[in-house]
Amino acid sequence: MATLTGDQQIPDWPSLDIRFIKPPVAVVFICLTTLYGGVHCLAWDAQFRSTAQTAALWRTASLILTLSGPTLLFL
Repeated sequence: MATLTGDQQIPDWPSLDIRFIKPPVAVVFICLTTLYGGVHCLAWDAQFRSTAQTAALWRTASLILTLSGPTLLFL
């Protein structure tokens, strides 16, 4: 059984540190989130049966989906 000495620490699991994501995984994630959000943006001018708030929520959610992947580039 291993023992810790000095300033050794047991790392948190799972590690949420974005700097340790491998570049190919990050590129795939960015592409997929942008594509998925882009599909939702296709309904930007769609007619909604309910209020105008529904259209505003749809547009806001579509933008968040589309921009969530590329936002990783700035973290």
